Amino acid sequence: MEFDWGFKNPGPKTQKYEEEVSSFFYSQNINPYICQKLPEYLMQIPELTNVQVKEKSCGLGEWDGQLGEMSLRHLFMCTSAFEVVFTRFTNITQKEYKRKVKELTKEFGVFKTYCTNIRMFAKKI
Repeated sequence: MEFDWGFKNPGPKTQKYEEEVSSFFYSQNINPYICQKLPEYLMQIPELTNVQVKEKSCGLGEWDGQLGEMSLRHLFMCTSAFEVVFTRFTNITQKEYKRKVKELTKEFGVFKTYCTNIRMFAKKI
């Protein structure tokens, strides 16, 4: 299962955050949107058949119940892993980053922002 980077129904702060994070990844030669290409890559592997893709949308925050709260925690656990280098990249302090995360959490509720998780299955010949 993979997290498809990118927010659906983003507010303005969320859109800016996505652009900043994406820019950081690209600066490290990492494509944050690789998940969208994985099914195509899997289908090109001759040893794999019956490639299937299942998507599940998950709201971010309490507006989408328990799953939304868990999705929100998971998102920020993942992004906290690169908090130090990200704050250097964007020239903000860690205190400012934590404030930004709180603002995003509020905005997720207002705009009903969600993300997509993708599961991919294949049969190996």
